[in-house]
Amino acid sequence: MPMSSALRRTGNSVSLIVPRPLLAELGAGSGTRLDLSIVDGALVARPIAQPHRSGWSAAAAEVATDGSSDEWLDVPLEGDEALTW
Repeated sequence: MPMSSALRRTGNSVSLIVPRPLLAELGAGSGTRLDLSIVDGALVARPIAQPHRSGWSAAAAEVATDGSSDEWLDVPLEGDEALTW
């Protein structure tokens, strides 16, 4: 699906606006990190694969320190009275 776009000045940098259909085909969007290279005179952009569960450790540490992980202890559970231990 050939498309064209123009380079645009953005502050002290230059931006390339990528049409949405190409982003969808690439599986990329705003914030996606790309590996850029030149192959046979063409700019090639490949999404940088993020490891599965990337960031989970930091998120778990944050939950552990903000106290929200204990909220479930105060929730009454329906049917508890029917349980025998």
